Amino acid sequence: MNKVILIGNVSRAPTTCLNQKGKEIATFFVETSHSWKDETGEWQSATDWHQVSVFRESTVRWVKDVLKRGDPVSVEGKLSYQYWTDKLGQSRSTPQVVITRAEGKVELFQFASNKNGKQFSNLNSNQNLANSNSEQEVLSSNSEENEEDVSFELSQEQIHPKQ
Repeated sequence: MNKVILIGNVSRAPTTCLNQKGKEIATFFVETSHSWKDETGEWQSATDWHQVSVFRESTVRWVKDVLKRGDPVSVEGKLSYQYWTDKLGQSRSTPQVVITRAEGKVELFQFASNKNGKQFSNLNSNQNLANSNSEQEVLSSNSEENEEDVSFELSQEQIHPKQ
């Protein structure tokens, strides 16, 4: 089984590009952090950035319409690697979480306060979203479409974002 679940924040606004077949792909990065106590008892922390590539058409629309930098999200997808050659001719690989037409999802966490403190609620790409005209559009991230080719070319800026 190849399954990755990340919970973190969108570290920059999602972008879109077209794959070789002309299908739109959304790409964004999720920032995750973790903390630990070192040998001296001091707290240390580290942050990682994870590339997420979305191939499902309805979820691409949802990502473009809803997600923005700083949003807390949960991402579920498959771990994949983008292989490329750097300026010095060295072979490199970049890990990415892939949401295909058949598998994966993105959820946007929203915080709601109550008397017991903050509670998580979430809005995901499976739920109805109200647009500015108060109409409802269903954006399903679990459609029964066939899985498509997930290979595509990324620019160096997409692979190595400036932080």
